[in-house]
Amino acid sequence: MPSRHFGATRPRKAEPLTITIDAIPLDDSKEVESNVFTFMPEIPGGLLMEVAAMTGANGEPTPGGALYLLESAVHPEDHGRLVNLLKSKDPYVPTETIDDLFRWVNEQYTVRPTATRSGSSAGERRTHPMSMAAGSERMTDQ
Repeated sequence: MPSRHFGATRPRKAEPLTITIDAIPLDDSKEVESNVFTFMPEIPGGLLMEVAAMTGANGEPTPGGALYLLESAVHPEDHGRLVNLLKSKDPYVPTETIDDLFRWVNEQYTVRPTATRSGSSAGERRTHPMSMAAGSERMTDQ
């Protein structure tokens, strides 16, 4: 009967992640609040697989998937503060900040850099070939 042992390796990070999240008050006369959180140095692989399953058809994480990773990876002592901050109306954390935070945290745990958000509009046309074969035809035209 075939058998195989899947061994575990020690966590690659000895130190937890320290993350500062700015929250913007609705009153412009108030200062932006910086909040420091500690995230676990390593998280279970199954958690990352759950988050991967929470992606849309375009491969982007659903808002629920992004929040699930952040809430699951934060150190237990900071969990309540993080949840309250991310859902706070005043001061609030902009959606773009939460998206950037998710991407950075995900990258730290997967050791695989994620693509940065594109500033292009949805209606922008692609001007580059999608494959090498298509590109070779165009290269001879130049």
